[in-house]
Amino acid sequence: MLALSLLLLATQALGGHVIQRQKTCTVHPSGNFTDDSPAIVEAFSLCGQGGRIEFLNETYWIEKVMNTTGLNDAVIDLRGTLLWSAANISYWLNNSLPIGFQNQSSAWFLGGNNILFDGHGYGTFNGNGQIWTMTISASSYVDMLDIFVSSTSNDSQSTINTDGADTLDSHHITFRRWEVHNGDDSIAMKRNSSDILIEDSIFYIGTGVAIGSTGQFPGEYEAIERVLTRNCSFIGTRFVGYIKTWTGVQQGFPPNGGGGGIGVWTNSTFTNITTQVAEITQCTSFSGAVGQCDTSTMQISNITWSGLQGSLLTSTVASLQCSGAAPCQDLRILDTNVTFTTNTTVGTFSCHAVASTEGFTCQ
Repeated sequence: MLALSLLLLATQALGGHVIQRQKTCTVHPSGNFTDDSPAIVEAFSLCGQGGRIEFLNETYWIEKVMNTTGLNDAVIDLRGTLLWSAANISYWLNNSLPIGFQNQSSAWFLGGNNILFDGHGYGTFNGNGQIWTMTISASSYVDMLDIFVSSTSNDSQSTINTDGADTLDSHHITFRRWEVHNGDDSIAMKRNSSDILIEDSIFYIGTGVAIGSTGQFPGEYEAIERVLTRNCSFIGTRFVGYIKTWTGVQQGFPPNGGGGGIGVWTNSTFTNITTQVAEITQCTSFSGAVGQCDTSTMQISNITWSGLQGSLLTSTVASLQCSGAAPCQDLRILDTNVTFTTNTTVGTFSCHAVASTEGFTCQ
């Protein structure tokens, strides 16, 4: 049933339904595994302009893509679980919404101006799939606080491409008090991201905070600037913070191959970190391709890792593989206080094509 305004005009509807009172829309789930997405979209349509959309502490079954953009001054109150159906994989493959970068697509576009989304510490998105990633795209001044991400597999097959979150063409984004369990980038800054703050967070198992990868699309300029990661712990991750670019020579074609992009990565800092190793690689290429690691012209400069502490499984504190075509400039590793599980007390810093350093000696 769909009740409109205070007149309570009712029309019969399948699945969940919406109760609208003035500027508040409360979505009631069907409760019988009937698609609730039409009711959800209707709630955003009715109350997405200066209103409030409420989800009860129940489970909502979603079988269709949703596009709820163009919101203004809206409050979204999620106390339940949005559960995406995995029963019709062909539907999602044929109807998911393209993001316009690599081959990424989405089951839900949410966007607008002055939006407050409150999950109360337990509201849940359950993507119910092998990959589930949040992408902040074409956005500015977004604060994402107190978010728990579990993108892991109960199957014998490992999970890949399970980033905790990606930024894309976005600026002034804050990630605060996140906890991420996954198998890929904990959080990744991709094409044209700037003024990103990641703080007071803990990351498990994945590959750490990533700047990139970029340079996949030949001749396309990309910039990633002013990324600050501070007061974070990395437990069992492959790296603490790493920078990755494609080679300067195209090998294969996107979305799985590429290279030859141009651009800059500059003014980024990782500080007060409980740690894994630091990493730069400009050798990303098409699966199976090798070499061309000195061909990227994407310039990496003014990068700082400071206050690294903890125990490492290797004696290598940092592996910095830069491109001979554009050597890295002004790399700093300062105030490290790490121990090693290997039979060594002195850490090493592996470098290639690093032009200027502070706080460490390349070996």
